[in-house]
Amino acid sequence: MEHRERDIRVMAFRLAPLVPPDRDSRSSIVQGLSAEDLEIRGLAAIAVGRLKLTDALPQLAWCMRRGPIEVARHAATALAMSQTGWQTLEELSTGPVAVAAQAARETLQRGRANA
Repeated sequence: MEHRERDIRVMAFRLAPLVPPDRDSRSSIVQGLSAEDLEIRGLAAIAVGRLKLTDALPQLAWCMRRGPIEVARHAATALAMSQTGWQTLEELSTGPVAVAAQAARETLQRGRANA
């Protein structure tokens, strides 16, 4: 996930949710949430959600605020993995950052529809 070639990093992030994480891979996934590369940031958010890395909840909220909407949606879905994440989504859904509010509202609506 930290390889110098982008294509290899992308493949590693795509595979990350399929492998039980160790300390180093957890760290790399969480660091991926702050990547400038939007695809990697989105893939990191997906990995965090699927692996239920609850220690990354603050970084997911940051991803939602930073956008763009595709990344915010992945981060919102990942936040929905925990009760604390749901509370964060509630807060973001009425917040001043439009992209975060939209993604949070969409995720909350899906969650209510599936409940």
